[in-house]
Amino acid sequence: MPKLAKCHVYPESISAELGGEARALVTMSLEGGGRSSYARAGMYDREIVCPSCEELFKDADDCAIDFRRRVLGWVPPYRFLPYPDATIKLPIFPGDSRLLHQFAVQSWLRAHLSNRFIEKENKNSDLERIIAKAILDKSETIDLGIQVAYVFDVSPFGRLMMNPISHTAVFPMYELAMGRMTVLIASTDKGLPPGFRDIALNGTNEALVYRTRRFNDMRLDIFAEFYSSNREKVDRMFQAALYKGKRKAAV
Repeated sequence: MPKLAKCHVYPESISAELGGEARALVTMSLEGGGRSSYARAGMYDREIVCPSCEELFKDADDCAIDFRRRVLGWVPPYRFLPYPDATIKLPIFPGDSRLLHQFAVQSWLRAHLSNRFIEKENKNSDLERIIAKAILDKSETIDLGIQVAYVFDVSPFGRLMMNPISHTAVFPMYELAMGRMTVLIASTDKGLPPGFRDIALNGTNEALVYRTRRFNDMRLDIFAEFYSSNREKVDRMFQAALYKGKRKAAV
């Protein structure tokens, strides 16, 4: 059996950007009444893929990292498309939507393969098998018919990285918050909820995105639950990381 690789579930460069020079990244859980630890290397797992399989992720990861940078930085070229209700306009950026689609589903797959980031009750073996086969066969994941949309949250709480969330409403979907960039993935053939399906990737060399400054109330509620159980320790950890970063910068 080949040696397994240290595989980042969400790209390491995004984690590094969010943590800054001090790598002030902390992970929290509700286990045992609240647990927290440093996460300077971001979200990764050493037990899910071999190096040759991880190499299959590279092109899509690189595409999404660059796309995120351009959308958050308003890097031209881009244009605007009026939304159906005509009260807002959504930006369209150049981007290989086929690679962006693969990035979304392979990020979900990496989390799903890891027992660290997907709860057992949220396992979806059928979707795992379909996505894994497409990536191993080097076929286009967008042809699987799984709707994917990108949302960019530039509010203060948009910086959060969160384990994949499974929404089980009328239109079930997964939400992967990666720090200002969130991917939404339909988990059934019903597709994404109305509104989000309007911005779903369509296989062209452009991607329509939703960019917002509004708080995500659900995300805020989740953060409050985790933070309330870890507040004192997390505050100390951030203070220590920032102090260490300042001392390092002064040397």
